[in-house]
This record gives sequence, C-alpha cells and structure tokens, in this order.
Amino acid sequence: MYRKILSVIIILCSVAAFASADDKEISTAILPIDDSITSTGEIEKAGSTATALLEDAISANSRFFVRKSDAISEFLKRLELLQAGIIDDKEFKDDSDKLKVNCLTVGTLSKFESLYEIDIRTVNIDTWKIVHSQGCSRQNIGKAVEDIAWYYDNKFTKQYLTERESTLIDNPTVSVFIFEDYDTKTQRPGYGEAFSEILNSQLGSFMLLTTVERKFSKSLIDEKAFQMTGVTTNDDSNNNFSIRDIQYKISGDVRIFDDLICINYKVFNTADGRLIYMNSNEINSMKGLRKTAWEISSTIEDVLKNRIGTLEIKTKPENAIITINSAPFGNSPQTLSLAKGQHLLRVSMEGYRTHTETITIEPQKILSRTITLEPVKTLQLENAYSFEKKGKWDEAVNAYKEFIDQYYDSTESNFALYRQGHVQLMYLKQYDRALQTFQTLVSRYPETMIRAEGYIGIAKAQKKLGNDAEAKKTLDYLIENYGETNAAAEARKVSW
Repeated sequence: MYRKILSVIIILCSVAAFASADDKEISTAILPIDDSITSTGEIEKAGSTATALLEDAISANSRFFVRKSDAISEFLKRLELLQAGIIDDKEFKDDSDKLKVNCLTVGTLSKFESLYEIDIRTVNIDTWKIVHSQGCSRQNIGKAVEDIAWYYDNKFTKQYLTERESTLIDNPTVSVFIFEDYDTKTQRPGYGEAFSEILNSQLGSFMLLTTVERKFSKSLIDEKAFQMTGVTTNDDSNNNFSIRDIQYKISGDVRIFDDLICINYKVFNTADGRLIYMNSNEINSMKGLRKTAWEISSTIEDVLKNRIGTLEIKTKPENAIITINSAPFGNSPQTLSLAKGQHLLRVSMEGYRTHTETITIEPQKILSRTITLEPVKTLQLENAYSFEKKGKWDEAVNAYKEFIDQYYDSTESNFALYRQGHVQLMYLKQYDRALQTFQTLVSRYPETMIRAEGYIGIAKAQKKLGNDAEAKKTLDYLIENYGETNAAAEARKVSW
C-alpha cells in the first residue's frame, strides 16, 4: 500500500513538473558550465559557482522553466556517449524528448589573470542551433552572471525565440571547429580554446547567421585526439559537419608576439572542403579577444551573406585548365568560391580552342557552367610547317598567320607564333616583324613552355636591329626568370 501511494506521489510530482514546463514561455535544462579550458578557472571550480548563480538567476524569471544541472545527470551521461560516437543523433533525441524541455543552456568559463571570460548559449535541443547567446568579460563571477542574466530577463522572450528560430532556416549555417595554440606562449594560458568559445558565442548572437553549438561536436573531440598524436590532416571534420547540415567550418590559430597577439582564421565549405575566406586580426592584449571575436563574426557574416558566390564549372572533355582573372584555379571540374562581381574566365586545353567569357558572380548563388571545348583543326598548321620544310618562307608565314588568326589564344597558336617568328628572323631577315611576333608570343601566352624560346628570339631580333643594350637586358631577364630552360642555357653561352 505504501509503495502504491509513493508511486502515485512520484507520478503526480512528475506531471506537476511537466505541467509547469508547459505553462512557461521557455523551458530549458542548464548544463554545468565548463571551466576546464584554463587551469586557473578549473582550480577555482569557478564553473560550479557560475552554474549555480546562473540557475538561480534564470529560475527567478517567471517566463522560464529550468531543469537544473543536478537533475539531468542521466542525460549528461548519454550526451557523453553521443560525443564518443557510441550512440547516434536519433537515439539522443529520444533522450532529449524525455526532458520535456525545448532548449539546452550550455556555457564555458575561462580565466586569464584576474579576468573571467564567461560565455552562455541556449540551443535548440533537437538541432543544436544557437537561439540565444551572450558572453562577457568581468573580474567578478557574480557580476558576469548578473550581466548575462539581464539579457535573459530583458531580451530572451517567447517572441524573440519564435522570430529567431524562423530566421535560422535560410541563413548560412556555421560552426567553430578549433583555434589551435600556435606555440607554448598561447598553449599555457589556453588562448586558442578560449577564443573558440568566445567566437562561438559571438557568432551565435548574429541574426543573419545560423550557428551550431560546438561544445558537444564529435568532430571536435576527434580533432583534439588527432592533435595530441601530432596528426591534424586526416580528420573527418568536414564530413561530420556536413552530415549535421553545417555548411561552413571556421578554424584558425592564435599566435603571441612581443607586442601583439595575432588571430588567423579560415572559413571552409564543408561539402567539398574548399577554402572560402581567410584573414587575420591583431590585438595588443587578451582584453581584446571579445572585441576581435565580434569583428571576425561581422566579417564572416558579410562574406557569407554579401560578398561570396559559387562557380560550378564542368568541361567536355574534363581536366581543362581554368584561369580566372589570369590566376590559375586548377583543372576542371571545379567548384569555386569567388567574390561577387564580374570575372574573366578562361578554359584551355591542348588540342582545343580556348574558351573565354566574362561571368557574373552573385552572393549566395551558384553559377553552373558546362563548357564544351572545340577541337583545333590542325591541317592548316601542318600545311604551314610543310611550307617551311620546303623553304617556301612567305607561304609558311602566311599559313601560320591564318592559323593564329583562326585559333587565337589556343595552345597550338603559341607554337605557330614561334615558328612564324623563326622564319621571319632566320630566313626572311624581317627583323622588325620577327621582334613583333616574338613579343606577341611572350605577352599573349604567359604560361606556355615555349615562352623562354620567345625571349631568345626577341634578343636575336634586337641584336640584328642594333639594339645591343636591349638584347642584353632580355637575355639577363631570361636567365633570371627561366634559368632551368634550354633557352637560358643558350643565353649563357652568348658572347655578343
């Protein structure tokens, strides 16, 4: 009888607790604030103090239903299993449903000298997306928690939560991966991990970004393990992030010099691992970490929302050389992140006519191009070379010129220009025309292997025209910039 009464009491208490959760605007479970980032905070057990103060502060607000950290021990154990990859997201969601809360409140505490860095985030319990974030730097834990609690009291309402979650759908989705300590100067105080947390909070407060909480990311745990064993290149973080629908991964390092602290950061697309953006910020002391996190967050938001678009380029045949604004971008197929605006796209391949066009990149949009390259018909080039071998110099020059005009900017045209200049120089004695032909070769085809031979032709034509000083300058340039080529070896032997 006693057991039945006790069971009824427990059930009634549980129902009352759930009912009270339903009656509140926002229901959350508060996880213990992590103070292990810096040894000073951990020794003080400052996280426990901050957790207790935060629980009391948020619980005092009538809008919130709060499950405190000591009431969710089983949930935390399951959370550790999720971290380790032993259970999957679906199993964990079943556990989170039992809490009868729609949010989790997580946070970290770091301490540098006398300054506490406290960062608190409230996340959607199903998606781990940050719906409310606040951090501060204070010399007193109580004052820090008081400041954070003010934002929960005055800003974090049901209306705010509804509006915030509605904006999370279409925003670029980001997550902070890791900021490494570059050397022992940063490793001892723990700048890297502390800055990761500060940046995580700052990104979470930006309305035009969706930030996925990093604290319990399995890929982060993996990366730390890789780091400890000296392996940092084989992690599967991009794949892990992409599976969780995180589009962009942010990582970097912190370096300390005599007079400044340098924070380097990169933004990667998790779908294919490509680098989207990179930059660095410099500050005079650790007091500037939070301000720098705001500046970096603002830049990332602007880059992802307003500055960067995507070019997907395929070619038939594949493996064509891609250059954009004269800069090399590898071989096709490629997916590239480019600044908004117009760009000159050039696609080339030996045996095919070069394709050139102006493309327009728009922020947050994908421009897809499939380019079919036109094969070069080499009969005309073969005829020109046949004329040359037969000593028909004028016919050879004219045939080379016709081929060049027809297949301007193709790989084969650089060979035609070289042969045309060679005939003009050596057989027709047309030194002015030969000089012009070789100059066209080196200016039009900056990447061609035959460019060094073009400089030899220029020097010989200049010598024939009596420009000895110019000829010497050309040979010196050839030796300095193309020192490993046969043309440079020939230039070193020149005695005139």
